[in-house]
Amino acid sequence: KVYTAFITQSGTLSLWCDGKIQQEFPMKLSGMFLNNVCASSKYMYALSSDAVVYRIGLDGSVLSVKIPHATARDAYITANEKGVYVCADANMIYGFNDNLELLNGYPLTGWGYPVFADVNGDKVDDFISLTLDNKISVWNLR
Repeated sequence: KVYTAFITQSGTLSLWCDGKIQQEFPMKLSGMFLNNVCASSKYMYALSSDAVVYRIGLDGSVLSVKIPHATARDAYITANEKGVYVCADANMIYGFNDNLELLNGYPLTGWGYPVFADVNGDKVDDFISLTLDNKISVWNLR
């Protein structure tokens, strides 16, 4: 199956599967959205400009969490099999699991989209990010 999703700036989220709009969509999320949604194998994720992270299921279920003391007007959101990662308007990257619980060790210093690669040869992906002062930071997360 091929899924396609789009969120408008005003929060109307549409989801198509193989070219057909899904039954629970379009749906309205609260807030203003300056990034499109991203997806993992199970969920779609959206980030509002007031730093609320939304997890949206294919069935239309919604779970959300607010990043404290943050805005997300110039932010980044990405997901992989290990979690969803959000860089709000600060030099911090937050990592969340599928239940939008903060991953152990997060937030970490960084800006933009994180990269995951095995830097030290231990066969475990490390967390790599660029900081606002143009330094590369690497963390070994276990």
